[in-house]
Amino acid sequence: MKLSQLSARLFAPLTLVLVLGAFALPQDLHGQPYVYWANLGGNSIGRADLDGGNANQSFITGANAPTALTVDGSYVYWANRDANSIGRADLDGGNVNQGFITGATVPSGVAVDGSYVYWVNRTTNSIGRAGLDGGNANQSFITGASNPFGVAKSSTFEITGTITEGSSALDGVAVDLSGDSTQTTTTSGGGAYSFTVYAGSYTATPTLAGYAFSPDTASVTVTSAN
Repeated sequence: MKLSQLSARLFAPLTLVLVLGAFALPQDLHGQPYVYWANLGGNSIGRADLDGGNANQSFITGANAPTALTVDGSYVYWANRDANSIGRADLDGGNVNQGFITGATVPSGVAVDGSYVYWVNRTTNSIGRAGLDGGNANQSFITGASNPFGVAKSSTFEITGTITEGSSALDGVAVDLSGDSTQTTTTSGGGAYSFTVYAGSYTATPTLAGYAFSPDTASVTVTSAN
């Protein structure tokens, strides 16, 4: 039985593909990396190429005193301080929604991961959280902060792989992950398996009664710098 190469994807502003340590260049959803920023005085979001060229100070307009910004593989998010909201737009600047999340109190920081959007509520000394669709907003997700101004989320990665028997997918294989995290899952949906991890070194080991695997393990190192 064959254990495929591992791959990993970063849940962060830039997407990343790993294949046994071979790394693709980080790019946004459209294949082009950019720098984004919030123009507090101009009520806009700017964007430029990584070399500083093609700077567009009005890439996204209509914000209301934007004080913070973050991106993931699909969207740009920003904190509208004076509108008490979190805005969102596609990476190409389309589908702008200035009230994507409402009910914040002087938001001054924003972060995103693979499951949630987070922001700082300065007036109430709290951290808010909502789903990636903007739903289930909890303005008091974390309380007791003291004049908070920024928020960040540790980057997580998804290690994925497939196990096949000849040319056919093999479901029902137990896959144990060891290294900087210890997890267990079972292949399904075409011999696929996945683990959500932080940066570190990991080894996947498959087991199924009556089967031998080649290779018997697969390893990958995931770093936040990639």
